Amino acid sequence: MIEVRLLRYFVAVADELHFGRAAQALHLAPQPLSQAIKRLEDQLGVVLFRRTSRKVELTLPGEVFYARSKHLLQQLDEAIELTRKVAEGGAGTLSIGYLPSAVPEVLPTFLRACQALPHLELQLHELTVRDLLSRIQKGQLDAGIVTAVGLPEGLQHLDLQQHSLALAVPKGHPLAEHAVVSRKSAQQVPLIGYDWQHCPELQALLDEVVPVGHRTHDFVQKVMSEQSALALVQAGMGAAVVTRGQQQHAPASVSFLDFDPPVQCTFQLVWKAGNHPALKGLIQMLQEHLNIQHPN
Repeated sequence: MIEVRLLRYFVAVADELHFGRAAQALHLAPQPLSQAIKRLEDQLGVVLFRRTSRKVELTLPGEVFYARSKHLLQQLDEAIELTRKVAEGGAGTLSIGYLPSAVPEVLPTFLRACQALPHLELQLHELTVRDLLSRIQKGQLDAGIVTAVGLPEGLQHLDLQQHSLALAVPKGHPLAEHAVVSRKSAQQVPLIGYDWQHCPELQALLDEVVPVGHRTHDFVQKVMSEQSALALVQAGMGAAVVTRGQQQHAPASVSFLDFDPPVQCTFQLVWKAGNHPALKGLIQMLQEHLNIQHPN
């Protein structure tokens, strides 16, 4: 078995084609270096260098061994660095779930922040909140991006971003003439609701803005996503409470009105407590990159 140390000595001499300079770079005396190269040649059974009083040259076998050894040492150094990064939490693979409502703004910001960890691989999964939280609890997901609603016991969270809620109405609606809308006004228009089984987090936000006992109308329809709600708004079927980021991809025929006073929702990264180094590294990076507080 050839020692890695001998390979490094050989590559150093081949780089310099001079035993004295190579020895200096390796912090060795020339004689021990020359002896080490001779030992390597004996182990291989080939002559790697032609030595004269004037110069040192690689033999043809030496040239082949030099190219392969340099590549091998580079791979070894990369493997060592990656292994250390994994142990420190700067590398590895994480399975991350996210809600559709996180797509317009929160998810892109999160992914840009993750570029600070180039050796971290993310496997992304778009899920409903029930499925997402269930998978985290079962260990099938490492973490997930959700809106701040009641979390199951045993899950930790880190606040990522706050986003305003808005009332989406069709162009031409009487409220569309205004830039803002009160909660009381929102309570008096036909609203599109959200399916409680499929997206309870969206219905919870709607209930916060327009409590059950304060609605003038029943829901005209119930949908399973903000995108579906906006499609019905566009068709003139009613108004919808959505996160402000949805305006980026909404049709031009839909107006977005901010609430006065403002109503906000918080997007969080949630995970199950454990010792996953890559997850710890991700959380630490997010705290530094997004300037956010320690997890709860």
